[in-house]
Amino acid sequence: GDRAGVASALVERYAAELVPSIGGVFNEAVPLREAVAKGINIFCTFVEKEPELFRFFLEASGPDPGAMNTALGAMFASSFSASLFAVGRDPAMGETWGHALPGAVFAAVDWWASTRTMPRQTLVGHLTSLVADAFEASGVTRLAPPS
Repeated sequence: GDRAGVASALVERYAAELVPSIGGVFNEAVPLREAVAKGINIFCTFVEKEPELFRFFLEASGPDPGAMNTALGAMFASSFSASLFAVGRDPAMGETWGHALPGAVFAAVDWWASTRTMPRQTLVGHLTSLVADAFEASGVTRLAPPS
């Protein structure tokens, strides 16, 4: 119906702003942990500033993650595969991580948006540890730009 169309248009509009903003961290010559923290902070800041919009996205998308998750998943999978390949690891793992790690971050941010049990920077630190530790354990020290 009309609500679904409005929701879809809103998601696409915000995805068009948020995805390149998060993607920009891949093009900076900064250490892995710093790049991960910046990307997660961009997303958390969006959720903090636009909680009603974030909640609307979640409710409107239902079981279909929609344009934002598809675009982010593809971007992360591309970067993660190239990053793993660069250190001699199986690049296919990047496809899995490209969807699993952002999914975990998204779920945690959704929980945090509802509970606010910690400051945003604390959440960003915890999520940065989750993501960066996985890469560092695999020998990755910098994220490759998405292709």
